Amino acid sequence: MKAKVLDQEEIRLARDEMHYNFRFWLLESFVRINQWDMVEDVIGRLYDYRLDLTMHKPVLQAMYEAIEWFITPMYTSLTRNVQGLTKKPEIKYYFEPVKQRPGQIRQATNSKILYEDLFHIFRCIGVNLAFNERLFQKVVIVVEKTFDDNPERAKHFAGDIFFPALSLVQFSNDQLSKHIWNILSRVESINRYSYYTKMLTDTYLTNVSMLQAMIET
Repeated sequence: MKAKVLDQEEIRLARDEMHYNFRFWLLESFVRINQWDMVEDVIGRLYDYRLDLTMHKPVLQAMYEAIEWFITPMYTSLTRNVQGLTKKPEIKYYFEPVKQRPGQIRQATNSKILYEDLFHIFRCIGVNLAFNERLFQKVVIVVEKTFDDNPERAKHFAGDIFFPALSLVQFSNDQLSKHIWNILSRVESINRYSYYTKMLTDTYLTNVSMLQAMIET
């Protein structure tokens, strides 16, 4: 059986795909060894924070697992006495570092760590957190319940991440919407309007998934 001879266009497309795959594999590796500074370096410096992470699901899955590990201590503590919330066993991540290294995220055991490291996580994953709806809701609940510990950053997360990400949730989720509104309702109306304007003029135009969702609506 003769091997197929590729034409020039097919070769170009294959090379482009190989180029993207290499960077995605590199990103996944950085996430799995907990080097989020390198993750942000690739996404920010090479792609100006506009990389479509949905092109390579293993990268998103690695990020979801890391965020689950990150958020679990505070989520468990804050919802321990809340009825109706299912508790999961403690999440074990891929490493148990003896000493924290620069660029690594830490488990969120207090609000200071939560808001510091979540800021860097969101710079990498952005609204793509919405594709794991259960995890999305856990993060929103933690930010909602710790709002007073860092109001400005909580407002930023709600307006620039949670609000636009809500449009990517496949089916209506009233509980999730309520949690997000509980945060946004504490933002001045003029600032809430600025979040809406930014979503339409910037976030939608720089995120392939959101643009596609808007077209299909």
